[in-house]
Amino acid sequence: VYPKDGQETGSGKISYNDLAKLLKFTTWTDLVNNSSARVRYCVRGGVMYLDCFLAATGGSNTYTTTAQIPDNLLPSNAGYYPLGTQNSNNTAKIWLGAAGGGDGHVYFYNYDSGYCSGVIPIIPKSLE
Repeated sequence: VYPKDGQETGSGKISYNDLAKLLKFTTWTDLVNNSSARVRYCVRGGVMYLDCFLAATGGSNTYTTTAQIPDNLLPSNAGYYPLGTQNSNNTAKIWLGAAGGGDGHVYFYNYDSGYCSGVIPIIPKSLE
């Protein structure tokens, strides 16, 4: 199973297209960065990381980014993603549309009186 030098053996193969997906790398790109919200994304190893922060407003708060995530980085299915909340007794989440039909905006829904934040890993449909 293992040769003397400890190296695993096998006949695993990977296509150039799949290898290129794993090597995709982008720097952080801001969608919004102001006193109310910060949303930015990057791609590392075939995964998009979405970094979200929405400031406290003292009550239920919604927010929508004006800038959009490119369609090729959106996931294959639209959905809600959870965020951590300051007071931890309520919930916060974002909504992100799907590739080929979503609009690329990030929609915040914070039902806490404090801020919400989180870094969300998302596999883009184009990198599946």
